[in-house]
Amino acid sequence: MANHTAFMKLWVGDYISDTGTLNTQRHGAYFLLILEYWKSGCIPKVDEELFLVCKAMTSTAQSDVLFVRDKYFIDGVHKRLDKELLIAKKAYDKRVSAQSKSVESRKANSNAIAKQLAKPLQSSDSDSSSSSSSTSNTKWPFGLMML
Repeated sequence: MANHTAFMKLWVGDYISDTGTLNTQRHGAYFLLILEYWKSGCIPKVDEELFLVCKAMTSTAQSDVLFVRDKYFIDGVHKRLDKELLIAKKAYDKRVSAQSKSVESRKANSNAIAKQLAKPLQSSDSDSSSSSSSTSNTKWPFGLMML
């Protein structure tokens, strides 16, 4: 996946401090919802789809998912994840821009070298009075001589 959501930073200290009261099932639901939000930019609005994302098949698991949604995704929005997604998008765009500039620079350098190699340099000791052009004294770039 080649976009800004392919990688997510996990601030472990923040996660632990924000989720200290969650049981194991709620941790699982929260983490799966974080991943869904990161990938899609939102969590499902329909409860049944939310339960599928969290693999919540029992009524207890489903109530845990609803608890997590209501606690951490206020009106379906997670402000911290939105902030991190924006940071990731800016970093991704910066890398893409730098890569494009690098490609253009290499292409320009390659074209300049190709042009340089395509035409011989003027002979340093050429006679202006000599009308016959001999390739034996033609100098090429990098000090090479054409024989």
